[in-house]
Amino acid sequence: MKCKKCRKQIPDGSKFCNFCGTKQGIQKMYRRPDGLYEKIIIIDGKRKAFRGKSEKEVTQKIAKYNVEQEQGPLFEKVVDDWEAECYPTIKYNTERGYRPRANRAKGYFKGEYIKNITPLDIKTYIAEFPKSWAFKTQNAYLSVLSLIFAYAVREGIIKYNVAENAKLPSGLKREHRRPPTDEEIKKIDKSANTDGGLLAQFFLYTGLRRGEAVALTWGDIDFKEKTITVNKSTHWESNTPVVDTPKTTAGIRKCILPDLLIAPLKNLKRKRKAKKDDIVFCDADGKMFTNKRFASYWKNYQKAAGLQGVTPHMLRHGYATMLEKAGVSKFDAQHLLGHANYATTADVYTHFTQQAYTEAAEKIKLYTQSTQQSEILP
Repeated sequence: MKCKKCRKQIPDGSKFCNFCGTKQGIQKMYRRPDGLYEKIIIIDGKRKAFRGKSEKEVTQKIAKYNVEQEQGPLFEKVVDDWEAECYPTIKYNTERGYRPRANRAKGYFKGEYIKNITPLDIKTYIAEFPKSWAFKTQNAYLSVLSLIFAYAVREGIIKYNVAENAKLPSGLKREHRRPPTDEEIKKIDKSANTDGGLLAQFFLYTGLRRGEAVALTWGDIDFKEKTITVNKSTHWESNTPVVDTPKTTAGIRKCILPDLLIAPLKNLKRKRKAKKDDIVFCDADGKMFTNKRFASYWKNYQKAAGLQGVTPHMLRHGYATMLEKAGVSKFDAQHLLGHANYATTADVYTHFTQQAYTEAAEKIKLYTQSTQQSEILP
């Protein structure tokens, strides 16, 4: 407030001016032409206006603001701000995974000031996860919570991340995707000429993800160099396919095209009279698979080949196992699979030389030949 005589700024509610000593009396709040009451306060050298339909409302808003300045924002407000910053920078499928995890945390800590949340509160939050959740699921929910607190630290709202060192209960069930069995691999090879068979073999012997294989065009396959360039991936928004870059830089890579896939792929390209930009694995009309159509297509293949329960990702795990058995190094395998492993540095990918490609290709060729010959022998 200002002194009514000397007009210097003095503390609100002062009875006397601490500059000229003039008695102040009761000052009425300014009323704007639109009928709203207004009070302006200088905070850190900046003017902040509070408005309301009555003087009491303005006073309440000022009191609430002072509490918020002292306590900091509510947890749900921090989550909203984090989402506004984070979601535009991540892939669609990643956002789909984050949203329910952020919403669960927002609901649990609703009405709590983020500064008041303690490590014990985080422990209680974890303890209330459904007992049916495996380690991977619980860890995913905890990871998103930690990202929110890390954002609050970065913004200067809190001093440290109370979720960073939180631990999950011991003995949680850990789910591991299994690779296909030797019997299932034999069925895949025998069904190579059936509808969906070439795609199944492609998953098994290249290790591409479903989205990467579905986005592949003929221009990405170099039959002469025997390589596959992976530089795009498909995700599905509802049922509609959307082509984007891979989720991480590790996903942009060259993969080995094994000899056993060259002839059937060339025949398919010749049969379709396909051009460079045409999709390799597509629906009957030449268009990219919708989510539902791919599910139906794969289900029909599973049934025809006797491979119930075998998924494209299981075949990717089969490829990883094959690399290991063939003697391909761990670092070369990480490149071929496009793993977004945070323990793996960017050098791993840049140092994957042509010699490494050649050596890995030869090892896979020898391995596949030896396994096929062993099947022929009595």
